Amino acid sequence: MTRKRIALKISGETLGGKQGKGFDIEFITKLVHNIISIENHDILITLGGGNIFRGNQKEQLSLSQASADHVGMLATIMNGIVLKEIFESFGRPVSLFSTLAIPQICDTYQRNEVSLALEKGNIVICTGGLGVPYFTTDTAAVVRAIEHDCSILMKATKVKGIYSCDPLTDPSATFYNKLTYNEAITKNLKVMDRSAFEMAQTHHLQIVVFSIFENEPFTSVLNKNCEFTLVSEEEV
Repeated sequence: MTRKRIALKISGETLGGKQGKGFDIEFITKLVHNIISIENHDILITLGGGNIFRGNQKEQLSLSQASADHVGMLATIMNGIVLKEIFESFGRPVSLFSTLAIPQICDTYQRNEVSLALEKGNIVICTGGLGVPYFTTDTAAVVRAIEHDCSILMKATKVKGIYSCDPLTDPSATFYNKLTYNEAITKNLKVMDRSAFEMAQTHHLQIVVFSIFENEPFTSVLNKNCEFTLVSEEEV
């Protein structure tokens, strides 16, 4: 069977479990086990850092946007180290890359090195975002998925998909099980930033948004055993 290549975007908040802060090791271990159980797919993971540092903390710390973004990049690397150790505890080969050069800790991101790692069957974890401020880790996830010819980007969130507004604060929020890129952009839906949606649209990268708290979330989505939102070029 021909192997497919998929990209996973895991926010830092999800690594904190229900609390969204720090590390919920039991929860992370379950996620890792579920990812390992995905068959016939090469797996490229891009991480966020919100469980350690969120951009809205910059005001209370009197940080410039650029400095806050750099702190966020470092948070994603910390998450990558933790995730790598847990994957390795299951005996699964994993390669950790950072756009920021920290050779004592992990490999510096190079497209050809990532491609080689994926071809070897390693799970690849990308950290550091795009390595420059003013871009989100969602945009980084789309860029990495496009660079490495992934068939789909799976974005894990705290709710079952994309809504008209935040369902955690507004119970009247409408759930969308399908959207076009144009709809996601014109409705100004906040699940991903506009530049990420626009880049995905340009390169025809389908995006699936789903709940990380689903039972066995990644395999449930791939097997279509749960609700999620599909963002694609045309209504399907």
